Amino acid sequence: MRMPSFFYSRFSFSLVLLLITFGFIKNTLADEPTSRNHGFELGLRTGYGLPFGKTTGSGPTPTTTNGANTQSENGAAALGDSVKGQVPLGLDIGYRITPAWYAGVYLNYGFTSLAENFDEICSQNGISCAAHSARVGVNVHYHFLPAAKLDPWVGLGFGYELLGYKISGPDSDAGALLRGWELVNLQVGADYRVARGLRIGPVATFTLAQYSHFSVVAAAS
Repeated sequence: MRMPSFFYSRFSFSLVLLLITFGFIKNTLADEPTSRNHGFELGLRTGYGLPFGKTTGSGPTPTTTNGANTQSENGAAALGDSVKGQVPLGLDIGYRITPAWYAGVYLNYGFTSLAENFDEICSQNGISCAAHSARVGVNVHYHFLPAAKLDPWVGLGFGYELLGYKISGPDSDAGALLRGWELVNLQVGADYRVARGLRIGPVATFTLAQYSHFSVVAAAS
């Protein structure tokens, strides 16, 4: 049976997440003047991600011989034709430079679900399917009301992203790995301070990435 083609050049991905932030602030916002608040911050993210938009431009369509091979052709396809969604687990590590400005790095691993196009293959006896994604990058946040109990903020960043899937059977395995730059990472959120050094709140993230490398591998089990 022919495996569904996996074509990517560009995509956008929108996430609605829950962000829990632990602040190791030298002087907490609740107790000291805002001009003296700074320190390390650690954030944990989870939620659910949905694909939006289409892959566009020139992108790779795989063919496979006895290893990895890549070909390119022009075309476009909906991202949702290949990826249904994902549950991301993220970590933010950074420093609150001033009460309003934060800068740091983000690490993200996503448990990804393949779209219905793969159901015919993945539902067969003896066949298992798995997909995942990983993101790493840098970002900055601006906090509008850092001394308030509810603090809205916006963020901007960029990084690098990988997306892979694997289909395993009794006689052979097949899979693909896509990687490239996450060009834009826009975030809008709000922090609610529940205790000293602990804030929790929602955040919506929009990313735009371009995969520049696409490798396809098939091997006998």
